[in-house]
Amino acid sequence: MANDSVEDQNDQGGTSGSAAIFDALNHAWDHGESIKGAFPSLTLDLPQIPRMELPVLAVPAAAGLSEAIQRWQTAIAPLTKIGEEFRHRYAEIMKPFAGLSEPLRRLQIIDAQCGRLEALGWLPHANSPLDLVADHPEDPAGVNAAIHQHYAIHWLDIARALCADIDASALDDEAKATFTEAVAAHGAGLYRCAPRLLFPEIERVSRKEIHGGALDKMASQQRLMEAIGSLTPAEMSSTGVAGLRFYKKLTKHLYMHMKDEAAVGIASADPVPNRHASLHGIVSYSSPQSSINAILVADYLLRAISTIKQLAAEDAAAARGHAVASS
Repeated sequence: MANDSVEDQNDQGGTSGSAAIFDALNHAWDHGESIKGAFPSLTLDLPQIPRMELPVLAVPAAAGLSEAIQRWQTAIAPLTKIGEEFRHRYAEIMKPFAGLSEPLRRLQIIDAQCGRLEALGWLPHANSPLDLVADHPEDPAGVNAAIHQHYAIHWLDIARALCADIDASALDDEAKATFTEAVAAHGAGLYRCAPRLLFPEIERVSRKEIHGGALDKMASQQRLMEAIGSLTPAEMSSTGVAGLRFYKKLTKHLYMHMKDEAAVGIASADPVPNRHASLHGIVSYSSPQSSINAILVADYLLRAISTIKQLAAEDAAAARGHAVASS
């Protein structure tokens, strides 16, 4: 009779379909079958149900369980409402960022391309042929040759743009002339010149503009790195992904000391010149690739020093203005 009462309640509640489901599950449970065996249409690979003996719930116990579930649902109703409010507020907060997905995706693509350039030994720059590394190169040597060809074909235009940027900077005439000579030497096939000429010039300009002319030790350019690191992306001349990657190369490689054979091995294997290895004759950088990289290093650092100099002048002018206004 108890079973008849349960079946009557199921029929009255419109859950006769559920009874079939429970029967199938009970059969699977009693015989240690998988849920998939009970429901052949399922495609999930569900675990085997262990054979267990469970007590049969009497109708009063089932009714008590139903009441407990109802009380639990009533208790969590406020939490459900809070969750809905949170989702609504979160959606409102995220609305202004809805249009950023495509720009962020584009930045990720550019960062991946810059990474592939670096893996081939090239510093990323505004003039970098990113289209040549749009995908992972199946033939790295062939892609590297294509990049060399790009710079060889377009060098006159690239050189003109690089020199124009330095000429427009706040640097002195000596720095501008030295940079122009290094670019001209590369165009003439004199590839040893740029690293040996430009690293000392960077130090001269840094001593003048960053160290106030003091005869400080600056082989590692720590103060210059700190000054560059304090610039915002908007203040840097080389911004975006290339600028960030350039700064990482600056802090990790360009001024690394040659303390042991391991450091020498790293410097020798990298086409991006290291200051200490170059100026102390530890590594001879004589390839077109090293020459171009040295020019790009100087472009990045000299323009950064120019920016720092201009910002310092603006701050000094503003301070004078405040002093005059207060007096």
